[in-house]
Amino acid sequence: MSSFSEGLKMRRFIAVDWGTTNFRAFLMQGNGACLDSVQSDQGVLSVQNRDFLAVIVTNLSKWLQEDSSLPIIMSGMVGSKVGWFDVPYVELPFDSSALVKGAHKVSVDKFNIWIIPGVQADSLEGNVDVMRGEEVQVIGAQAIAAANQLSYMNICLPGTHSKWLVYRDGHLTLSTFMTGELFSLLSQHSILSRTLDDPAIWSESDFNRGVADSAQSGLGLLHNLFGVRTKKLFPGTDSLHSQSYLSGLLIGAEIYPMLPYVRSGLVVVAASKLLTLYSQAFEAFSCPVLAIDSNDATQMGLISIFESIYNLGEL
Repeated sequence: MSSFSEGLKMRRFIAVDWGTTNFRAFLMQGNGACLDSVQSDQGVLSVQNRDFLAVIVTNLSKWLQEDSSLPIIMSGMVGSKVGWFDVPYVELPFDSSALVKGAHKVSVDKFNIWIIPGVQADSLEGNVDVMRGEEVQVIGAQAIAAANQLSYMNICLPGTHSKWLVYRDGHLTLSTFMTGELFSLLSQHSILSRTLDDPAIWSESDFNRGVADSAQSGLGLLHNLFGVRTKKLFPGTDSLHSQSYLSGLLIGAEIYPMLPYVRSGLVVVAASKLLTLYSQAFEAFSCPVLAIDSNDATQMGLISIFESIYNLGEL
């Protein structure tokens, strides 16, 4: 973290991660401390009559009543076409200053709000790819990696739509994998849902088996997915926890084609369970990683953005 003046270190601000289904906010201090937090299911898709300000006041009232001048930094789908304002994407490469310069400033009811833009870039396949919200974690992850004296520039951010920032031919690319969404669809709405085991029961060995099978040459993922069912129909003497196996199969199918680009190492940013699963899968592929909790990356990124707002004379 860059040095602040002592006064700014003590200054508070509000950080909001506003996605399609959830609203999360943190009362932060310039020295990096998280003083309080709130969370609700009032994602941008649930906002009635586009009254986004009402949601802000409802969720942040206990902090704003004490100090209505608190800077509010927002990221996520709040800055998309379905959000409050459609904030144009910035392009790779980016840093916290670029995000602040591309932010949409909202001054309403004495509130000072910055809506951080998302990021767009070409994927490894040459398609246009985007992310919103993860860019804050990228900024934080880079700072944490630097503090650990690592220069990894490749970053994997697992989730519903996993994001990968990797270099190819000297150019930074952004590629998305719908791994989490596909797992949800298959485990809840496909024929596989009838054969999956209780998700509360976990088998590390069957997860590892799914990861290993994802890398085998042959007919590929679409064929292997049906094998989740047949392995339960005809188990023989080999029992299988299919929920764990399906998870390993999908995560392995995401990671395996990316290995040629990240063999030198990468940063993985995720919440606790996903962080463990992805770290385990990368270990199975003998790929070194620096594992960073997503909350730590988010908070570090927000501090960096707050500092950039200050350095650009916005506070």
